[in-house]
This record gives sequence, structure tokens and C-alpha cells, in this order.
Amino acid sequence: MSTIRDPAYITNAGRTMMTTGGEVTYTKAVLYGQDISGLSDSQIKALISLGNPLREVKIGVSDKQSSDSGSTVILEAVFQNNDLKADLQYKAVGFFARKNDVEQLVIVAVANSGAYLAATNPDGVATDALDLKIAVKIGDATSVTAVVDPAGSVTPATLNGAINKATHDLTAKIDTKADKTDVTAQFATKADKTTVEQELTTKANASDVYTKKQVDDALSSRDTAIATKADKATVDAEISKIDFTPYAKTADVNKQIKTVTDLANSKVSADYSYSKAELDKKLLAVTTDTSGKVNATQVASMIADKADTSTVNAQIADVKNTIKSNVDNLQSAINTKANASDVYTKKQVDDALSSRDTAIATKADKATVDAEISKIDFTPYAKTADVNKQIKTVTDLANSKVSADYSYSKAELDKKLLAVTTDTSGKVNATQVASMIADKADTSTVNAQIADVKNTIKSNVDNLQSAINTKANASDVYTKKQVGDAFSNRDNSISNLINRVKQIDGETVIGNAVDVNTLEGTPNQVTVYKLSNTSNTNTPSWIGDHRGVMIVLNYDGNAKTQIWTPVGSGAFNKDGSFGWRYWEGENPPDWNRLASVSYVDNLHNDLQNQINANDKGTITTGYDWNTGTPTNESRALQNAWVVDQAALKGAVDRMNSINSNANGRLSLDGGNMNLRSMINWTGGDIDAKTGNLGGLHWSGGTDTASIYGDQNNNDNLDLAFDLGDDSSNHFSFRNNGSEVAAIYSNGHFSGTVDWSNVSGHPDVATHADVNNAIDSIRYAPQERRSLGADDDANNIIDDGVYRISGNPIKNGNGKTWCFLRVKRWDYNTIYQELDCGFNGIFIRNISQTNNFYPGWQRIATSDDISNLQNIINQQNQTIQSLTTRLTNAENEIKYIKDNYIEGKRFPASQEAQAEAWENEKPTRLAMIEK
Repeated sequence: MSTIRDPAYITNAGRTMMTTGGEVTYTKAVLYGQDISGLSDSQIKALISLGNPLREVKIGVSDKQSSDSGSTVILEAVFQNNDLKADLQYKAVGFFARKNDVEQLVIVAVANSGAYLAATNPDGVATDALDLKIAVKIGDATSVTAVVDPAGSVTPATLNGAINKATHDLTAKIDTKADKTDVTAQFATKADKTTVEQELTTKANASDVYTKKQVDDALSSRDTAIATKADKATVDAEISKIDFTPYAKTADVNKQIKTVTDLANSKVSADYSYSKAELDKKLLAVTTDTSGKVNATQVASMIADKADTSTVNAQIADVKNTIKSNVDNLQSAINTKANASDVYTKKQVDDALSSRDTAIATKADKATVDAEISKIDFTPYAKTADVNKQIKTVTDLANSKVSADYSYSKAELDKKLLAVTTDTSGKVNATQVASMIADKADTSTVNAQIADVKNTIKSNVDNLQSAINTKANASDVYTKKQVGDAFSNRDNSISNLINRVKQIDGETVIGNAVDVNTLEGTPNQVTVYKLSNTSNTNTPSWIGDHRGVMIVLNYDGNAKTQIWTPVGSGAFNKDGSFGWRYWEGENPPDWNRLASVSYVDNLHNDLQNQINANDKGTITTGYDWNTGTPTNESRALQNAWVVDQAALKGAVDRMNSINSNANGRLSLDGGNMNLRSMINWTGGDIDAKTGNLGGLHWSGGTDTASIYGDQNNNDNLDLAFDLGDDSSNHFSFRNNGSEVAAIYSNGHFSGTVDWSNVSGHPDVATHADVNNAIDSIRYAPQERRSLGADDDANNIIDDGVYRISGNPIKNGNGKTWCFLRVKRWDYNTIYQELDCGFNGIFIRNISQTNNFYPGWQRIATSDDISNLQNIINQQNQTIQSLTTRLTNAENEIKYIKDNYIEGKRFPASQEAQAEAWENEKPTRLAMIEK
């Protein structure tokens, strides 16, 4: 995924500048540390500046196009990490332009979370970069858009895949090169110019290989573009680049063999001149007579092993010149070689490349290229080793011969000897002999001079060998061409891979305070916002904590739904804490509350209580039958008959008549007794035990209730309240129909006793006093009460401090040697804290009412935060380093593309066409097959 969010935003000032006509100059791009990810589109477009600038570069215009629908300008800015000591995290990028000498912020791009530029190496050389391209399309006076090119940044995984593929292809090319062992074996048998030159051919020319720094730069600056897949034309081009230097054409070999043969033919045969034995036999020891004459034969023998001084000097000078020429040529050849310390060996480059992963598997592999190479007909060529072997055989044969001027021919020697004057006795004059040998060099002198020349040659060869040993073998390094070819085969694969990755609108974390009305998400997607600031605004009004997670369902950019899920204390609200709202357009409505079942039940009960309290009317509770006057009171209408008082008039008259008739008797239906009237029952004498004297009796089902006088002892009369059948009956004391006290059949009393009105009452406390005393004991901190493995943290709900030592408790955090602190607000809100010293502090809120027992949450320490920040910084450094290295690769790859050699083979019959094709471009090389 790109490090920059798409699309970019044209600011209001930028839109005005671009659409009002006139010349606009794009000036600079700036990386900023200010986080604007939480701003709305309109807020971003209204920006005129950003805070915390981090790095500034010039803007380049890489392309400009015009069409009927408008013009498009491709802006490019490359931020490198050169001399960057620490990772540079950035949040936004701003593009500036100038018009009429006024520079303004015209484009703002928001960085994705975690975007940063990695720190560079200690040498300060750029290894990472952000290459940002933005296409600005200007349609009419109101239409301006900006699109971020995702190829502007490359992920490390993509780069590693490209490098691994390069490793594979470069290894395939190395396998076709000359083996160092074979070359070394040939070199060991040589000590002359030819041998040294053959050894030098195995060395890599400095112009043909990358130095370590160049390879480092190439690897560190790999671009997002990797070449397209290899097709037949590409493979043919690769085959045309094969280095045929290890081979010699048959025609060239034949030409060399002919040269050596001609050299051998120029030598004389053994019978061309006298051998030493023949000459010694021919020339006898010289003896002189008294006149100083010597025998001519003896003189010839004396000068046989002498050489003319001029000849020897000329030969020595020729040898020295030859040596100097050879040494100069060898030194020149050595100077074109790359020092071993300046290039990577195959192993070093392979190791560097093999550290990358994710190979791009869509390219032509080594087997395919090898198959094409295997089709090449090498029969017109002979291997250099075979040619050298043949040349050596012929050279050895030639070296066994002597040149014509090495010795006197028989005719020359005879002629020279005849030049000596002899007398009749065959003697020659000693003076003449001395004159003849005066310009001859002594053999020992010549040998010494030759030995000196040989030593000089050996010293020079040793020096050359030492110089050669410092050079990198061709088999141990990649040539520039090889590395360039490998990289140029991968221009598009990484960008293709990036194009397959689609942006996923995941969780957006906003730490700053934000107006949630402005968070509308992304059209046609579900966006999740994590809002961690307690000062957020326009959150649900019934929750005091303004933090939470908000889900936005943006149907089409117009229709939007927000769902609010709270955190903190508001999340435990049993009346319902979730909120939702839906709107179309730009004006969000108030939040709707999702009520809980308990909230609805409580609301129902509250409404019922209000109904009960207000459901009252005037009820006739009494009636004066004599005057027809009712007694009314206001009370609940439940369980009451409502009767029209007018309907009672006839009944009243009738009742009055009946009442008049019944005044003298007690009706079975009851009635009003006269004031102070009594019902009397009289028992026996003072000592009588009459028992029940009469009273009132009620029965219902199997139960009975009686009130009667009981004369049960001498001079004793009890008023008995008798409840029959079972213990379920009791005496009920009621207030307006509601029981306020009771005496049960077992004698127990239920009700309130006002002890202050009871004479002789004991010293007692009220319920409140007792409850307060009990609570003071119940909620007193239980300091350091020990807990064991059988204790359950879910059941420790009383205030106090508890000690956990030997074994962890159930539903704890699995640790020992901790203190458990408990503080209970009520049974629905119980706070628990586990303090485990260096193992950390853990907290949770439980609810026994709702059977809610969440897991423990560890409180982060400053060390935890520092460690996390260090990890983030390290990851940022790695990502920024890779990003810069990828950006720098663009120029290197462009250079390689612009300067690679294009080769093509032509048959011998098309030499003119080959020359014309080659002359079309300076980078073309035509090869003629003969």
C-alpha cells in the first residue's frame, strides 16, 4: 500500500490559483509532522499552512499533457534520507506554487499511518527515499483534481522480491563464464608475455564491472519498476550479449597456426650449419711457430664460440626493447583491470541479493535461457585452451629450431676461414687472428648479460604477477553489463504487484480532540474510528466519557449512519449506552439511544406508578340516610364502584323507611348502634369457671376466628382472640386497608414499636443505628488477609486489602506475591486492583449484579511506553531506509537503460546491413558470423 493516501487535496487557494489563468510556478514540496488525518475534507481544503515542517525539496514537472477535457501536469518530488541521523516520521506532504510573486500551499496529501523516512548509513549517503508523483488535472474554472501515483513508493517486500530475482538471473550468467582453476593451471606453465596476457584475459576490466560502492548504490536505489516478462526477443538479446572472448574463431586460429608455421619454416634445419662436434673436429687447437704464425684450422676453432660484439649488443638491445614493450603492454592491461578491493565477488553479491525475499516468479528462469543458449552452434569456434595447446605444440617445434642468423652457415664459415692468410705450411698470422677476434664477445660475458636480462625479466614478471594477484578474477565478479541486464529485466513487476494491492479502509486512530459530526468515513465503505480523546465533541449526550469507537457506514457519500460504542464508566450504564443516528446530506441529527431491557422495564414501572398516583376520584364512603347527604373522599378508583348519586335518592327513601322500622332491633345485616350501646354477656360467680361467655365468631373454609370472653379461673375473665385450624392466620392491624402490623398465631409480632412511648422500655437502638454499626464492621478494610489457591477473585467483593502469596487465586492474573485491593460502590460496581510489584499493576471493574467478570488489564508503565516507542522507531528506521534506497534506484536504472549495449548478429552476407544498423545508434554493436 502506498505511504500517501489517495486522492490528494487541492486547497481552496490552490484551486483559485490554478483556475484563474496566468503563469503558475510549482516551487517546493515539504514533509510535515502535523497529524491532519482526523480533519474533514473541507477542513483540509481550507488549510493555508501546516505545522512542524521536516524536510523540503524542489518540485519537478515530469510530464504535461493536454486534451479536450483539460490539461494534466505530473508533479514529482523526491525526498531522500541523505545525512538523516534518525528515522523521520511524517504525517502529511504539502506542495507549493507561486503566482504573481505570491507562494501558497496548493496541494495537501495525507500520509498513511506509520509512514516515515529511514535514517541513513553512517557515511551519510542516501539509502532511502520517498518518490511522490501527483497528477493534477485542470478541467474548467471549477474542476481541479489531484491523484497520487501509488508507484511513488515501494514496499520492502517488493524490493526484496526483485533483488532475489536479480540474484537468480545473475547467477545463471556467472555459470557461463570461464573457470578460474583452468586459467590458473595454464598460467602456471607460462612465464612470458603470451602467458601473462592469457592470464589477464581472465581478469575483469575496470570499465566492465561495478565497484563495491556502485553495487551498493545500485542495490540501495532499486526503483519500483522491474522489467516486464522475458519474451523471445529479450532472450535473443541476452544470447547476443554472450561473451565469446573465451573462444577463438576457427579462421583466426588457422591464421595464428599459419603464422607460427611460417615462423617454424623460417628456421634452418640441422644440416644447415656445423654442429659443435663437427666444428670442433674441423678446427684443431691453434699452435704458433717462432714467427707467430698459427694454424688456420686452430684459429677457426678458437673463434667458434665467440659472437660479434655488435651482434650481441643488438640482440640484447632487442631483448630489452621487447621486454619493455611487453612490460608496458602488460602494465597497460593491468591498469584496465579492477582491483579486488573495489569490486564485489560473486559470493558477496550473491549474499547481498539472497538477503531479499519474495522472488517474482513470472520471469523467464535460468532453464529457459539455458535452453536457448544450448541451441547456439559453437562449432565455428575453438576453445582458447585448445588453441593455446596447439600453438604451444607448434611453438615448441619452432623453438627447437635455430634462426638462420644464429650461426654461420657452412658456406659462410668456409668463406670466413678462407679469409685468413696462411703460409705454405698451413699457418696463419697471429696478428690477423687477433684482429679477427678483437670484436668478439667472450662467452662468459654474453652469458652474464643474458642472465642479467633473464633476472630482469623474472623480476618484471614477478611484479606483474603481484599486480595481477590484486585484481578481481572475471569469474568472481559481475560485469556492469551483467548487473545492468539483470536489473533492466525488471521494470514493471513491482508496480504490477503494488497495483494488485487495494486500499483497505481499516481502523483510523485519532488521538486529538475531534468533532464527530465531521467524521463521515469513506463512500461505499465501512470505516472504524478509534477516538481516544476525552475532549471529543458531539458525542452522545447521556455519556460523560467522550471516548469510544465509532463505526461509520457511508452508503454513497450522501446517506450515512454512525454507531457509537462507548468506553470507560459510561459503558457500564445498565440503562443503555450505545447510540446511533442516520442522515442524508451535511447536517447530522441528534443521537438516538439504544435502551436496555432493564431501562424499558424501569420506565414501565415508573409510568405505572404515575398512573396509580394520578388515578383518583371522589368516592362516596358514607351516607346520611336521614338527610340524604353523602360523605365523599378522594381516593384511588381501583376496586371501587362509581354510582350516580341521583340514582341513590329512591333507595335512600326506601332505606329511611326500613331504617325507621328496624331502629328497635339489630339487623342480621348489621347497622348503626346507638351511641354508647353495648352487647353484654354475663358469666358465673367469682369462683365459677364458665369458660366461653359469648362473643363474635367468623369462619371461612377450614379457618376460624373468634373473639369472646373466657372465664377460665377464679375471679378471672380473659378476652380471648382465638384463631383456628392452622398457624397461617394472624391478627392484622391495618391503616386505610394496608397492613401496618400483625400478631401471628404463634405470638410473634410484626410492626413498628415506638419505644419512646412505651413505659419501662429497654435500652435499644434503631434499625439505622444497627445498620450503621454493622456496615462499619462489614466495610472496614481487612488489611492483608491472606488468600490461597481455593479463593476466587470473582467472590472477593468486600472492601479491603488481601495478600496473595504461595499460590495464584482463581480468576486472578496467574501471579503470586500480590496485593488485591477491593472497593465496592454497590454490587453492580466493584473495583478490583492487583498490585504485583515489578510484575505490574492490574485492574478491572466487575458486577455481581449482572454476573460480569472481565479479564484483568495491566496498567502500562513509562518503561513499557518507552520500549514500545523504541520498537516503533526501529521499525520506522528500517522502513525509511528501504524507501530511500528504492527511490535512489530510479536514476541508476534510467542510466542503465540509456547506456546499455544493444547487440545483434548478422550473417556474413549482410555485412553492409550490419554496418548500417550499427551506425543508427552509438550503443549498437553488430556481430558478423563468418
